[in-house]
Amino acid sequence: KAWLTFLVLQLAGGSLLAVADREIEAKEVALAWLTFIDAGDYGKALDQTDPVFRESITRKDWIDGLTQVRKPLGEVETRRLLRLFATTLLPDSPEGDYVVVNFRTEFTSRKDPVNEIIVVSANPETPPGSKPWRVIGYYFE
Repeated sequence: KAWLTFLVLQLAGGSLLAVADREIEAKEVALAWLTFIDAGDYGKALDQTDPVFRESITRKDWIDGLTQVRKPLGEVETRRLLRLFATTLLPDSPEGDYVVVNFRTEFTSRKDPVNEIIVVSANPETPPGSKPWRVIGYYFE
């Protein structure tokens, strides 16, 4: 019985590790994507999002919206990870393989807005590293 318990714990631990690896992988994609936003290259940022996201907004509306709302915040002074978690359910979205990455970011023109980036796997069955995660939403307050 002891070896069976050990095997079950090892299998469960391996599964938890895989989830943590996927979350870290998604966080790295989110940070890389934010470099486009931080540089004001909103069109390039849009090009890197999931097709579902790109179909939900016109390029002009995306660029105009971020120019009006994000650009006035200024340059990033600090960005600190607040929360990172995997989920299969998001409001107004189909069931899927999502990771929510939440940063607290200080800007030169305003302190402490929260940036929340939702990242979705290209294919829920894909093992880590095989297919890129894609940003599917960008929110800040």
